[in-house]
Parts: sequence; structure tokens; C-alpha cells
Amino acid sequence: MPKRRPEDPDAVLAPRVEVVPRRGLNRQEAARYVGISAAKFDELVREGLMPQPFRIGSRVIWDLRKVDDAFDALSEPEKANPWDDWDASSQAQSKASQKERLAKADAAKIQARKDTKRPATRIMMSEDYPGHPNVYDPTTLAERWRCSVQHVRNMIRRGELEAFLHGGVLTRISPATVIAYEKANTIHAKR
Repeated sequence: MPKRRPEDPDAVLAPRVEVVPRRGLNRQEAARYVGISAAKFDELVREGLMPQPFRIGSRVIWDLRKVDDAFDALSEPEKANPWDDWDASSQAQSKASQKERLAKADAAKIQARKDTKRPATRIMMSEDYPGHPNVYDPTTLAERWRCSVQHVRNMIRRGELEAFLHGGVLTRISPATVIAYEKANTIHAKR
């Protein structure tokens, strides 16, 4: 086989890659731009530490400039040069402010969870059936039986548990029905 001549390195052209600057980023690109995972980016968006996206047609897009501004706010460059006037006390202050910021974020998360929970209602206890409310709904019955609400609804749908509609919409179960069901399905140990 004949030997091939080595090619002239100057004669070989590199493949041409055209880079188009983009201002709008999708979720993965925005997360990659900041240097975090997409899940962490979503968490920061929910907490308000990263900007909300906007839509163009069916596309969800983050503005690169707003992401930059949010990232700058996260890193808190209060001074032009963060190393100016650096000493141990300024480091302690920044750690304290970071702890305060984290505590506020945690408090906001806890409050958001409380806000999404079902509001507490006063349960009227039955006089005829001590230890039972006047009426159960699928949620309170699921809490009593320590099962899912869907399981209670499925029992009602299958006819295993009697229920009635209150106002034509709300599913309710009487305490007498609950007591009868519990008695009928109690397992007694054999001796």
C-alpha cells in the first residue's frame, strides 16, 4: 500500500461553527447558565430568588438579563470589589446575614405550607355517639382510619361504605355507619 502524504495542517479547515447570541433561555439552559441543576433552578424560581419565566407562544422563556440580575442579587456584590476592607468581622457579618436570609426563606416555606393546608375547622362532637363527630367527610374518616382519602372514596364508590351527599355535592358519612363498619370488620383473635 502506498504511503499517504501528511496533510498540510494549514490546508485543513476547522468546521465552521456559528454562535448566535440568545437573550431568551429555556429552563435547562437557564439552570446551566447559572451553574445549577434544573430542579434547584425550579426551587429558586418558586422561592422568588430567580425570575419568573414568560411565554412566547407555547415556549416558556427566561430573560438572560433578569437571570443575571437575580444571580447578582444572590451573590450580593454590595461593593465594587468584595475584597476591599475584608476582615474577619465582615466575614462574620456576611455569615450572620446569610443565616438570617436562610431563616427568612425557611419561615416563608413553612408559612406557604401552612397556607396550602386545609383550614382548621371546629368539629362538633356527637352526643349520641361519644368519641365521634356529628358527621365524617372522607378526609376526617381517612385520618381516623389512617388511610388515603381516595381509599375511603373508593369504598363508597364500591358500596362497601354508606355515604350521603350533603347539599348534592359534599360526601358525608354518619358516625353510625362508621361504627357499624368498624364492628363488622373487627378481627378477633382465636383462642
